[in-house]
This record gives sequence, C-alpha cells and structure tokens, in this order.
Amino acid sequence: MIVLEEINTYRFAGLLLAAGSSKRMGFPKQLLPINGEYLISHILKIMQSSMLEHIFVVLGAHEEIIRTILKNDNTTLVSNPTWKSGKGSSLRVGLSEIENYFYDAVVICVVDQVNLTTEIIDSLIHKFNDTKKDVIATRVNGVQCNPVLFSKHMFPAFQNLTGDDGGQKLIHTSRSIDFVDWENPELLLDLDTYADYQSLSSSRNPLR
Repeated sequence: MIVLEEINTYRFAGLLLAAGSSKRMGFPKQLLPINGEYLISHILKIMQSSMLEHIFVVLGAHEEIIRTILKNDNTTLVSNPTWKSGKGSSLRVGLSEIENYFYDAVVICVVDQVNLTTEIIDSLIHKFNDTKKDVIATRVNGVQCNPVLFSKHMFPAFQNLTGDDGGQKLIHTSRSIDFVDWENPELLLDLDTYADYQSLSSSRNPLR
C-alpha cells in the first residue's frame, strides 16, 4: 500500500511594521543604509526569502518616499493614517487587511530588527506546523522578542489593541503558546537610536 505524505495546506502571511516616525533616531530608520540598501528593503528581502506566501507592510510616517522605494517589491502596502497613536493601530490595520485573504497565520516583524534571519521566520512556521499553537514566539536566553507568529484564531483580538501595545498582552495571556529558542543574542538588537546604528556599523561588517 502506498502511503501519501500529508501535504501542508496552511498559508502564512508576513506583516512588517514600518509606520513609526523614528523620533529617537532623528532620521527615518526605514531608510538607514544597510549593506548598500535601505533597512526596510533589507528586512523585506529576508521575509521574502522565507516560507511566507506574501508580505504586507504597514506605513505611516514618511509614507510617500517609502512607497516610492517599495513600488516594485511585490508587497501589499497598507496605510495607517493614525500611526501617531501607537503600534496598536498599525497592528489593527495590518491584520484587517490580511483577514481579507484567508491566511491561516501571520508572522509579525518589525523594521528595526536588523539581525532578523529567514531561518528564524521558518522556524516559527515549522513549530506552528508541529504544534498548531495559536502563538509561536521567539525567545533568546529566556527573553521573548520578535518575530512572533499568530494563528488566524488570534486575528480578531488585535482589534482591541490601543496605544503602543504591540501584542505583548496577547502573548502573555495566551493559553495556546509555544516558543522557538534562539541562541544568538544579536537578535535582541533593535535600532532605536543613531548610537545603536553607529555601534552596529563599527562592531560588525560595514553597513553603509
């Protein structure tokens, strides 16, 4: 008897949060030069090289120039007119758009996580395929960080987020959660200030 291998029919979307004004940076972090390209393009390439079917990008501050940069990147650009109210609003508009396409889960990434890798994203997806948990979060040395996968069962809960709530409340209160433990502490680095960027540039390979 021939046993057919089960075919994975789950569909995964990526959501990239890139609507912030980068006030502490003093410069649009989306446009920071990283190895000869913009930071937002660098992050998108990583996401597009993963098992994600399609990427949705939420824009707010500096939207006009970023749209010009991303016009040929085969992504769905989502406007957040209330981006000043905090990250919660970007999650609401992003998930509202994704819900129209009947995805089974979304992997949420942030534009300033410069050490994001395709392997991390794919590890979240593999863990979801194995466990079917509603939340699959990345963890480094016991510290939970981005990216995070949420199943479609969690999508409605995002509409209740306000202010700068980036979904941490949903993670901490979930009874259906698992983790992908990652050993490289560089994943915890976010480019919040220009000093962060200068430190990265001087401690690693040239970024400009």
